[in-house]
Amino acid sequence: MVATGKAETKGKLMNILCCSGGNDSVALLQYAKNNNFENVYVLYNNTGWASDAWPERMKDINRLCVMYGFRYAETKSEGFENMVRRKKGWPQCQRMQFCTEVLKIRPTKSWLSENDPDKKAIIFVGIRREESRKRSEHPSEIIFSDKYDGRLQRFPLVEHTEKDRDFLIDETGIDILLHSSMECFPCVCSNRSDLRALARDKKRINKIAKIEKEMGFTPNNKPRTMFRPYRHMNAIGIKEGVKWAIAERGQYKPEES
Repeated sequence: MVATGKAETKGKLMNILCCSGGNDSVALLQYAKNNNFENVYVLYNNTGWASDAWPERMKDINRLCVMYGFRYAETKSEGFENMVRRKKGWPQCQRMQFCTEVLKIRPTKSWLSENDPDKKAIIFVGIRREESRKRSEHPSEIIFSDKYDGRLQRFPLVEHTEKDRDFLIDETGIDILLHSSMECFPCVCSNRSDLRALARDKKRINKIAKIEKEMGFTPNNKPRTMFRPYRHMNAIGIKEGVKWAIAERGQYKPEES
C-alpha cells in the first residue's frame, strides 16, 4: 500500500479528518477550521473506482486544505477492479463489505502506523444521526476504536441537520452535491437513484460489463455480476440493472435469453 502526504510533525497530536469528498466530509473540514483545529491532516482513500469527475473535486478539496493550513494526504491500495478479480467476486452490500476493509481501512491503518506510531491521533468522521435510522443513535465519540487500532474517534457533526451541514459547506465555496460521494462509482450499495445516475456514464457501464463478462460464472453456474439479480427484478448484469433503474417502478421486464 502506498500513502502520499507523509506527516511532517510526527510525535505531535494529530487531528485527522477522514474525507471521502462527499458533502459531510466537506462540512467537517469547515467545522475544523471554524473551531481552530491544529495540526490537521485530511485523509482521502483513493479506491481506484471513483467517477471520472471525482479527481477534480478532490483537487478543489486539496486547494481548500492549502488555504486553511491543513495537510492533504491520500492512501492507495490495489484498487477496486484488481480486488474484484483477485477475489473472483464482487463485494455485496452488507454491514461491512470486504471492499471497505481492503480499500479504506487497511490503507488508513498503514498510514496511521507510519505517521502516528504512538496512537495519539484523534480521528474525526463526518457522520450525522439525521442521515439514516441506522445512524440515529450514533455516539459522538468512541474512546477506544478497534477500527483505528485503539485511537480516539470523534463525530462532531452527529447532531447537525442537513441545513446545518449545508451552511458549513457554503462557507468553503465548494459545490454542494445532489448525490452521495462518488469515491466509488458505482458503490456496491447503490440504490435506484445511484444507478439512474450511472445511466449517463456509458463508459463506466461498458467497463463494468467487460469485467462481468471476464469474471464468468460461479461454481453454481451463476454469472458473477456486480449487483444481485434478485434485488432488481432479476436484472442480470450491469446493463440490465441500469435498465431496471430507469424504468418506472414495477415496469422493468428482464431481457429474454
